[in-house]
Amino acid sequence: AEQVWECRPGGAVEGTRPNCTLRTCPPLRLEPHVDTADCAAVGYNTSCTTQCAAGYVLPEGSNETSLQMWSCNTATGETFTLEGQAAFCEPLPCIENLIVGPQFLHDCDGIVVGDQCEVQCAEDFERADGYDNNVQILTCTGNRSLEVKPGSQMGWPMCQPMTCVVPEDWPMGLSHTCAGKTENETCQVVCAAGYADANATIADLECAP
Repeated sequence: AEQVWECRPGGAVEGTRPNCTLRTCPPLRLEPHVDTADCAAVGYNTSCTTQCAAGYVLPEGSNETSLQMWSCNTATGETFTLEGQAAFCEPLPCIENLIVGPQFLHDCDGIVVGDQCEVQCAEDFERADGYDNNVQILTCTGNRSLEVKPGSQMGWPMCQPMTCVVPEDWPMGLSHTCAGKTENETCQVVCAAGYADANATIADLECAP
């Protein structure tokens, strides 16, 4: 507020000094492809810069520069705003932690920074961590790495061949090595100790899809 100062006898000027603080522009909020960290708290009549965020680059052949200047010198009523122009930045493709192998069913090929994709175990495979085979969301982060979406309870998807289930209705007196066998693996079934087999046969079984 305005303060009144008085010129006193003897030439001294007296009054209450106003308490002035520098006004600032609100933090700059732009698209995720622009790094606005430098423009979080910019004072009046000063400037800041924006640039392409991690994992983003200027389009090939662009005449722009990634580093762009913004100024805090425009007021609308009591509110100051930053004025400037952000460069248009394109996302780079993910190159780390890519989904590879026939055990996965996914749409992550060609994913770029900032995008998401879905992955789950393919047919005849199951998750090795005990979770149900639900669709899991992965995100391509600014370091160009495919990562589990933040907040997910499931870790990185790990799929293993499904194991064959030993029938519960097999006759008594059989001994076998079939527990835990996966697709195309074989096991043997014979008569257990104390049971007779006139032909002394050994049955070879295969875990089929």
